[in-house]
Amino acid sequence: MFLWGGVTVCTAAVNSYEGLYAQRFFLGFAEASVSPAFSLITVMCPSNPSSLCPLSAISGAIGSSFAPELLPSPPKQEIIR
Repeated sequence: MFLWGGVTVCTAAVNSYEGLYAQRFFLGFAEASVSPAFSLITVMCPSNPSSLCPLSAISGAIGSSFAPELLPSPPKQEIIR
């Protein structure tokens, strides 16, 4: 999957149609592994709902700790009396 990301990033360096054809060939070659990799990651999680996948639990904890800093705060409203 890292190879697929690297080939996708290299799209910015393409200057010609020939380079684009070559880049698309290697991107297709790398994309052939993405679907099986996602299937493998999904199967690694347990089917029992009481035991969470450790990766999803850790990513949820990290994401929820950064969410208040990343989300914009709502604008302050004046109270009209």
